Amino acid sequence: MTPFEAVYGRLPPRLLTYVPGTTKMATVDEVLRCKEEILALLQHNLQHAQQRMKKYADLRRSKRTLAIRQQVYLRLQPYRQGSLVTRRTLKLSPRFYGPFTIVRKLKPKIRRSNIGVSILPPVDGNGIIQPKPVAVLARRSRPHKNHAITD
Repeated sequence: MTPFEAVYGRLPPRLLTYVPGTTKMATVDEVLRCKEEILALLQHNLQHAQQRMKKYADLRRSKRTLAIRQQVYLRLQPYRQGSLVTRRTLKLSPRFYGPFTIVRKLKPKIRRSNIGVSILPPVDGNGIIQPKPVAVLARRSRPHKNHAITD
């Protein structure tokens, strides 16, 4: 779906190419020829701008090859990532999370790591969360001079 279709809900109008000498009036012929020149110039400028942007974007990229069982850090943007712990100041939250181990390769550029393997709680066949008992039951915390002390 193109942006035009998303906004207007229909296909964009087709711009027909101009064949010189198909009109009987000289002014219409001149206007259509001028329109074709403008469209060709716009297309050339757009392609030139795209090539320039790609060139500068490629300068920052580096070719990386990752192997299975290699430890990697993930870079996440805290302003966009909603599944992480929300912090009071997102500006000061960490940018890199991990290390995570690469488990297997899916495609040449897509890899599966062991992110969130133990994060989800166990669920039964009906989708109900099964609580696990707490391992330490003989501990207690008590207040002592504005601090909590664990016994």
